[in-house]
Amino acid sequence: MSSLLGEYHCKLDDKGRVKVPSELKRKLQKFSADGRDVVILKRGFEGCLECFPESSWLLELVKVEGRINSFREDDRTFTRKFLDGIKEVVLDSADRMLIPANLLASAGIKGELVILGVLNRLELWDPEKLRKHREDSEEGYAELAARVMGPS
Repeated sequence: MSSLLGEYHCKLDDKGRVKVPSELKRKLQKFSADGRDVVILKRGFEGCLECFPESSWLLELVKVEGRINSFREDDRTFTRKFLDGIKEVVLDSADRMLIPANLLASAGIKGELVILGVLNRLELWDPEKLRKHREDSEEGYAELAARVMGPS
């Protein structure tokens, strides 16, 4: 199984496009069955954006749809929030990804961004917001690991 790992520091151009680093582009291509350079962008947690290769996104949708009961209000609300602002983006011939202005604004990204590979998806962060998140979440990492990875 291929994973999207690594940290990439990038710049946005004036139109809100980011050049996908060649190493990351190669990793993204491993997720594409038909060679399409398509990613799904959406709002993420903790103030970042999430970016899924198309094949990972389809698996994510199956996982979510399998848990949603449209007769429950919380489920309907979650579904709306989960899909809010979602955008399918095709990389251009220069391997640039156009990030919509509304998504950039919601993540506070201006000028520079950090792309983090997180298993089957990417997270796009404002560098300062990521630095602060890392500082805030560093304490208790061992306890967090035990809660998340402990007995299931």
